Amino acid sequence: MLSYYYNNRSKNFVSGIKVVCKGKWAKTGTGRTQKIILNLGRLNNQAFSSFIDSYISTVVTKFGVCSIKVLISYNKFERRF
Repeated sequence: MLSYYYNNRSKNFVSGIKVVCKGKWAKTGTGRTQKIILNLGRLNNQAFSSFIDSYISTVVTKFGVCSIKVLISYNKFERRF
């Protein structure tokens, strides 16, 4: 769903989307956390002038706690008069 939204509707003003899911959502043999990263496009988080929306949410499962982080980077538009 994110790839459809990124490719067709927002290509003009969104430069990249990153979704990170980290935590315990399934039983593992070692009891360690899992991590899934989904990158679409390019995030320019090193530049001070880039605008990035971010949202972090936590979810409690029967195995532990998971966090979901969403980052959306927007293109820079320079207005010339």
